Amino acid sequence: MNEGIMNKLFSFMLLFMSMQILIIPTIVEAEKIAGVEFPDGNASFADEVFSFEVGTWATSPYINPSLALGTPENNGNVGGSSVSLGNGGTLIVKFSDNSLTTSGDSKLDLWIFEIGPGVEKMDVFISTNLKNWISVGFVEGSTSGVDIDAYISNGVVVGQRYQYVKLVDDIDDDASQDPWAGADVDAIGAISSSPPMTSTCFDSDGDGVIDDWDKCPDTAIGSWINSVGCPAQGLYTEEQMNQMVSTILLWGDINGDSKISLIEAIKALRVSSGVIEPAIKNVQ
Repeated sequence: MNEGIMNKLFSFMLLFMSMQILIIPTIVEAEKIAGVEFPDGNASFADEVFSFEVGTWATSPYINPSLALGTPENNGNVGGSSVSLGNGGTLIVKFSDNSLTTSGDSKLDLWIFEIGPGVEKMDVFISTNLKNWISVGFVEGSTSGVDIDAYISNGVVVGQRYQYVKLVDDIDDDASQDPWAGADVDAIGAISSSPPMTSTCFDSDGDGVIDDWDKCPDTAIGSWINSVGCPAQGLYTEEQMNQMVSTILLWGDINGDSKISLIEAIKALRVSSGVIEPAIKNVQ
């Protein structure tokens, strides 16, 4: 091989090597927060309080439920960074910028940070819609984890995204007393975290108010409700409601076709409220 060919071959090899991209794999470590690894970091923690029903023997200033949101801030003092549930109290929180999900194995998926001098037990439930709650056991101790995969027999679905967590203080486990009775919750974090649930128009209790707006998710069938899905009190008496229904039935079918249209129903309601005089029914 002559020198010219050798030089061209060598130059080609140098060009080829210079075009190669050196790929160095990087390992992203989960962020450790209060000694627990959370792959999604600060976004792993509950963001909103949906409801809080304080139990007995817990009073202000130890019953601020917003102290259970965000990352743990345990300063060693009950009430300084945690909410006391009270004996038998219930706290429901929501994940907004992420969701709790399964890990597909026996690793812990959910972590509850609890502080205080006593070891207090809480029953734990998860839900996608605030109506169907799945029991995933209980936690007991200062910081406790839950493997939700272990509760598939209770209804947990692998890969499902759960937006709500409910904690219920065990009323029989009264390790602490007034004014900070019950479990003292500092934070609630999803170790197994996934993107947030997309908003849907699902109406779990069938009251006409979608779950995202429904403040009373277990409204009884047939209840009169207000704009946020809670039982309406004082809007109309039972007698007034019966009068409205009677008026619709009596004056609604104006054209005599044995059907009541939406427009006819509106007119009948206006009659019942005295806005307009009743029309003469066109009865053949």
